[in-house]
Amino acid sequence: SEQNLIDSISRMAKYEESDMARQCSALALMNLSQGDSASVPLIDENEILLDTLVRLMGDEKPDTRRNAAIALYNIACADDNTIRLAKHRDGVILEALVRIVASENDVDEARLNAAEALFNMACSEKEEVT
Repeated sequence: SEQNLIDSISRMAKYEESDMARQCSALALMNLSQGDSASVPLIDENEILLDTLVRLMGDEKPDTRRNAAIALYNIACADDNTIRLAKHRDGVILEALVRIVASENDVDEARLNAAEALFNMACSEKEEVT
């Protein structure tokens, strides 16, 4: 199932030492998270996916950070996900996104994608998020 694939990729990205494996994992998670607001996968209680995306947003490779930010942007297209993203581990996802946006060392694309993810979350119709 798609969820098992996401879990496997998340585990590889979380525990893999190879830069290329982490970068490809971030790209795969980005691609699996795409879809319109009706078909974006709901994240429910997927702690490993969220923890992995946080870790990937702190990666030393700009492309890895960018892909993780895009995955969060895609996931935040579904209003039901925005609450989970905002509350995950007391706001660690929000902090990671803000850190990328504020970073002068990040490539413009990563900063833009992180800002778009925050924008998607802010536009949620869920009161708990806005």
